[in-house]
Amino acid sequence: MKNDIYDTTEIRKKDGELESFLHNLAARENNELISRVAERFSQLARKAHDRKHWTGHE
Repeated sequence: MKNDIYDTTEIRKKDGELESFLHNLAARENNELISRVAERFSQLARKAHDRKHWTGHE
């Protein structure tokens, strides 16, 4: 495993898994609140991943 603070591959993978989990949970439970949380998490993760100086430790 390389020790590169700018390698966000693993963080992006974990965020993607969490995003999928939240969307699936919202669909399974047919829950509007969980759906809104899932969508907000998706937006925040996208913004964080698109930041040019983002290191995953913020």
